[in-house]
Amino acid sequence: MADPIGSINNPVPYKDIYTAKDINGVNLWSGGANAVAKVQALLGTRLSPAQERIVDIEGYFKGYYKDSEGNTTYGVGQTGKYMTPKGFFTAFEEEKARTASKIKNFKKLPEYLKTEFIQSGYRGDIFGSPKAIELFNKGDYKKAAITFLDHDNYRAAKLLKNSIYDRFNATYDAIIRYGKEQSAASINEKTAKTKISWDQVKKINQGYRNG
Repeated sequence: MADPIGSINNPVPYKDIYTAKDINGVNLWSGGANAVAKVQALLGTRLSPAQERIVDIEGYFKGYYKDSEGNTTYGVGQTGKYMTPKGFFTAFEEEKARTASKIKNFKKLPEYLKTEFIQSGYRGDIFGSPKAIELFNKGDYKKAAITFLDHDNYRAAKLLKNSIYDRFNATYDAIIRYGKEQSAASINEKTAKTKISWDQVKKINQGYRNG
């Protein structure tokens, strides 16, 4: 008797992951909020915002499948030792720590940027752009964002306009947003340092008149 579709010995081919069904005719793959709800139910706990973000864009597959590179994969894009229900938590924490170790002052970054860095780290994209990381850590945010998209995976995804393309762009947008915020904060700080009160102006003028 053949192994059931979606089992580890009979993973679903990549081309069929969105249409594959279990023996009851229920889709094995789900995405977005539906995927988040299924993963939370499976694990019996509420996901953190960053975890929700990954599940939302990665999707959830109830079983095993082959990813775009032919790797046997499970659940939320989990491979190797992580191919168990709770392996998602382990993979998440390890990739979060790995990402944080590469990005300067990671803990001080706004949540929206940390979330996009983590989802990019979970897929491995940010680690494929060491130059982008270097530029970001130097404070050259615009160049860092542009360099991040200078990636073969991004160029391939751009042709397909798939979820990987969206994920790259989301990280790009977050870096650009952060760069603009930092620039605005710097301008405001400089303005505050050079700003003088009306009383100071009057004192200066009084000094000229008395001179």
